[in-house]
Amino acid sequence: MLNNGFSRFILIILGVIFLALPTFALTNSDFEYSVNDDTKTATITKYLGENSVVNIPEEIDGFSVTTIGQYAFKNNPILTDVKFPGSVTVIEEEAFYECIKLKNIKFYENLLRLGKKSFAKCSGLIKVVLPESLMTMDDEVFWRCDNLEEINIPKNITVLNRGVFYHCLNLKEIILPENLTSIGYGTFSECNSLIKIDIPEKVETIGYAAFTNCANLKEVNMHNSVKEIYGFAFGNCKYLEKVSLSNGLTKIPDNLFVLCENLVSIVIPEGVTSIEYDAFKYCTNLTSISLPSTISSIANSAFGSCRNLKSVILPSSVTVIGANVFRNNSKELVLQVETNSVAEEYAKKYNLKYVYTDWTNPEYIKGLVGEDFWAEWDVRQTPAEKPKEQVNQPPLEKDPWAEWDARQTPVEKPKEQANQPSSGEDFWYEWDLWYSSPEEPKEQDNSWWYEYDAWWE
Repeated sequence: MLNNGFSRFILIILGVIFLALPTFALTNSDFEYSVNDDTKTATITKYLGENSVVNIPEEIDGFSVTTIGQYAFKNNPILTDVKFPGSVTVIEEEAFYECIKLKNIKFYENLLRLGKKSFAKCSGLIKVVLPESLMTMDDEVFWRCDNLEEINIPKNITVLNRGVFYHCLNLKEIILPENLTSIGYGTFSECNSLIKIDIPEKVETIGYAAFTNCANLKEVNMHNSVKEIYGFAFGNCKYLEKVSLSNGLTKIPDNLFVLCENLVSIVIPEGVTSIEYDAFKYCTNLTSISLPSTISSIANSAFGSCRNLKSVILPSSVTVIGANVFRNNSKELVLQVETNSVAEEYAKKYNLKYVYTDWTNPEYIKGLVGEDFWAEWDVRQTPAEKPKEQVNQPPLEKDPWAEWDARQTPVEKPKEQANQPSSGEDFWYEWDLWYSSPEEPKEQDNSWWYEYDAWWE
């Protein structure tokens, strides 16, 4: 009796011999095909004909044609038109790869999946209508279809996989389906004719380089459903001007807007905690940016070479600032920082201009109201009787503090106001009369206030 080790060896040898035996494909007229006897279905594996217009048969030798197999029409130099029957549900990988003269495709409902690169490099395609039955588009389905201008994405598509429309240079407009949840790596990269993209409200993820190098993209709108955007998603979109970011984001990834030269301003939403390296590098027309109170870290060169950036508000929540964050920026750049913050230390360390943004710092208040504000401020904040010398201060236009105190003190108004002139000269007197009694003074019937009240009644 053979031992187990030798038995295994014999089985392996037999397996290798079996795999080495030639397989025989079935042929019928213009097609080579394989069949599944259990399901009575056929897969077209190769086109043998020489016609430029091809109608895929619904049946071959009694078997229903359900699949166009891998490489079946690949590199066909003369194919211009292809029509699929309703029986076809799957078109496999590279089935029509680089059919450079293919211009017209007619799908029927029941198609469920387009395989990887199934129509890649079909440079003759201009318009494609996909059936609403389609559920899946694998990676790079229309990769490098340079002349494709118009295509629909069926409502059942929930994921746009890697590079589906990569380098479709003439794709001018795309309407994304409402059930879409994810846009993959490089999906629309180098779609140079796209001008505007509206991200549907169910999308949660935008992949790496999803829209990078879209040379004419100007506007991107997204809903708050987006929770993660990967690096370089909008990198080198030179004409990008308007972006509305999702409130669901927690970070701005690396190179997200690198080389977006026409981006002038952007709102970073509350909830974002980090800005990764080179996120806004070479945004040469960005002039100002305000960071939310949730930001804790800013990585190397995040705002490097933003040569027109003049104002950045850095909240006290920032605890980590990388090297060269503001390298090669405008000499007019001023950081707005809070007292004793990491941002203040950073500005001092790298000799950057800065101003304070918090009320606890006297320098901030001085910058707003001037040096002599503090004398009056101290008087106002002292919890004691106001100085008597304020009672006879000049009128409103010369000393607002005296009039303000009189108005704010919950006591009888100063008697000297009783004989004040009309509202044209003393607004406060008219104001007090109006609001001190439910009954309106008769002598004001023809005054400006009477007209004012008439309007609002």
